[in-house]
Amino acid sequence: MIADDQLNTLAIAFGVIMVTLIVVYHAILSSTKQTAVKEA
Repeated sequence: MIADDQLNTLAIAFGVIMVTLIVVYHAILSSTKQTAVKEA
């Protein structure tokens, strides 16, 4: 069975990874939209 400390560390790690991926996705999406608007 997984210990509470391990579960806590795992949950925090997944949360940080998810937030980082969302920020990176948003940055890529907004930069592609800006270049598409500039080219048009």
